[in-house]
Amino acid sequence: MRGIVVIMSIFFFTIFDANAQKDIEIQIASEKVTCKNQSEKMCFQAKKTTDPYWTFQIEELQNLNYEPGFEYTLKVIVVSNDGQIAYKVIDVLAKEEKESIIQE
Repeated sequence: MRGIVVIMSIFFFTIFDANAQKDIEIQIASEKVTCKNQSEKMCFQAKKTTDPYWTFQIEELQNLNYEPGFEYTLKVIVVSNDGQIAYKVIDVLAKEEKESIIQE
């Protein structure tokens, strides 16, 4: 869990400056994957919309009615609270039925 928090913290601070909170666009793969360092949990495989590869994992997406088999493009707000990072969906920009190709 700590490894995921560190990775997500790095991601968070590369996107946001310390004085502003911005919304970002991300894509979510069509299937959840086993969370890194947590074999008992499933995570969303995610990437910024400008990235070619799935680059990070998200344990929870607030305000998303997720359906497996669909790839999502989302506008989200990243919220940091006591070192924990949460993603809150503002808008579903696209929902496409497809099988995401995830590079190992």
